[in-house]
Amino acid sequence: MAGVSPFDAARFLLEMTIKCAGIVSIVWLMTALGRSSAALRHALWLAAFLALLALPAFSILLPPLSFVSGSSGIFEGASSLYDVEAAVKSPPGLSPGSSQVDSNPPGLAGRLDGPPASGHSGTGSSRLYPFLLALWLAGLIASLSGLVRDYRSIRRWLADACCVTSGLWADIAAELERSGRIRRPIRILVSPRIPVPVTWGFIRPAVAIPLAAQTWPADRIRIVLLHEVAHARRGDQTTQLFARIIAAFYWFHPMVWHAFRRLRLEQEKACDDFVLNAGQRSSSYGRHLMEIAMNARHLNSAASLPVVQSSSLGARIRALVDEQSDRRPVQWRQMLRVGVLIGCVSCLIATLSLADGTRNAETADKVPLRPASEQAEGMTVAEDGWVRFAQDRLRVYLRPMTAEELSRLFPVQAQGAFQDLTVFRLKVSNYQYPKVRIDPASIVLRSADGREWRSLAPALFDRTYPLPEANDVFSGQEASGYVWFKALDADVRDIQVTVKDVVLRFNFRGEPVQTVDVTYRFGR
Repeated sequence: MAGVSPFDAARFLLEMTIKCAGIVSIVWLMTALGRSSAALRHALWLAAFLALLALPAFSILLPPLSFVSGSSGIFEGASSLYDVEAAVKSPPGLSPGSSQVDSNPPGLAGRLDGPPASGHSGTGSSRLYPFLLALWLAGLIASLSGLVRDYRSIRRWLADACCVTSGLWADIAAELERSGRIRRPIRILVSPRIPVPVTWGFIRPAVAIPLAAQTWPADRIRIVLLHEVAHARRGDQTTQLFARIIAAFYWFHPMVWHAFRRLRLEQEKACDDFVLNAGQRSSSYGRHLMEIAMNARHLNSAASLPVVQSSSLGARIRALVDEQSDRRPVQWRQMLRVGVLIGCVSCLIATLSLADGTRNAETADKVPLRPASEQAEGMTVAEDGWVRFAQDRLRVYLRPMTAEELSRLFPVQAQGAFQDLTVFRLKVSNYQYPKVRIDPASIVLRSADGREWRSLAPALFDRTYPLPEANDVFSGQEASGYVWFKALDADVRDIQVTVKDVVLRFNFRGEPVQTVDVTYRFGR
C-alpha cells in the first residue's frame, strides 16, 4: 500500500510499548545499583528520554534481529517461481543420493526476514488495531493539552508579577553574585498568585516568589535563591519540558510516567545538593523546606508541584539527612559515557521485533485454505481446488498448496521452511493473445479486515532458453509456478488473491495497452 495502514501503526505502537519498558527498566536498575549522585541519576533518566525519542527512528532504520529458521534456504538458486519446482527435485545442499540437507544454506530467508511491502503479522487482537490507534491519538492530544494548560497556568501566575529591585531579596542575590554562586544577574519577580518559589523562563530565567516570601528570614531567602539558581544553571525547565512531551507520546505507559516522576525528583535532589555544597546545613535546609511546603499545601494551585507532594518531599528530606550521599555534580565526561551507554542499549533494544515466528501455532499450514463458494464473474471452481479465470482462450489457474502436498513435494528435512509461508500454485494457458505478462510484484493477498501481503517472488516463470522477460507467456504456451507469501495470521479466515494488471496486449513499442485484474477468493 502507498501509505501506512492502521494495522501497521498499531503494531508499531505495541512494539514501542515493549521496547520502552525495556529501556526504562535498564535505567532503573542502573540508578538503583550503587550510590551515584542525584545529578548523575538525573542524567541517566534524561538519557532514557532521549532514547525514547530516538527509539521509533532506530526501530525503523536499524536492521531487525531475525529469528526465522534458516531452513528456508531450500529456495537458494530459484530465480523465479518456476525454479522452485527444480528446487523440489534437487534442493540446494542435497546432492544426488544424499539424504542430508546443508545445515546453513542461504536463500529466501533474507527476503523473509525483512519487512514485507505491506504485510501484517498480528495476532487475534488485530481487529482492534484501528480502535487502539484512534485511542492513542486521543490520549496524545489530551496529554499535550494538559501540558499546555499547566504552562498557561504559570503564565497567569506571572501576569501581574513585579520585578524586585530592592530589599532583602535583591541584597542577598547581589551577595551571591559577588561570591560566585550566581554566575549572571537573575531577575526576581513577586506575584500574589505564586504559591511557592519557581524558576520560569527558557532564555532569561527568572525566580518568581509568592508575595508572602518578602517577609522570610535571610537564611531562607538564601537557600531558596541557591536552589532556584541551580535549576536555571542546569536548564531543568527545558529538560523537564522535553521529557514531558516525550511522556505524552507514551501517555498509556505507566513506566514512562514513573521515569518522568523520577526525573523531576532527581533534579530537585541535584539542586538540593547544590545548596548543601554551597555551605548550607542540611538540618536548616530541611526545616525551611518543610515550612515552605506546609504553608503552600492548602493552596489548590500548588497541588501538582513537587515541593508539596508528600512522596517527593519525604524522599528529599531523607536524602538531605543521609551523610553518605554522593552530592557531586555530574561532569561532562560522565554525561558522555552515559549517553554512549544508553545509546548502545537503545540501539540493541530497537533491533528487537515481534518475530513472525511468535504468532499462534495455528498457521495457514495447519488450517488449509479452500476456494470460496462465491467467486467473481468469469471465475469457476474445480473439484480439485483450482480456481480458474477464463477469457476467450486464456486460462489463469490458482490453487493453495496444502501441508500434505508440500510434504510430498519437499524432503522431510526441509518441511520446516514452510511454517512461515503461504504457498499457491499458479498456471497460465495462453491460446488467445500473442503475449501475456504477469508481474509478480502485482500479486497481492488481502484479508477481509484489510491486512495485506505481497508476493515474495522475484519472477513467475522460467525458460530453458533466454527470453527478454521471464514473466511472459507467449501464444500457444503453458507455464506454471509458485506464488508464496508470509504465513497468514491465525485469525485470518477469508482472503482474496488479486493478480493486478495482467497484460493482454501491447503496442508496437512493447507498452501495455490492455490489462485485466484477476481476483481469486479463498477461505478457511
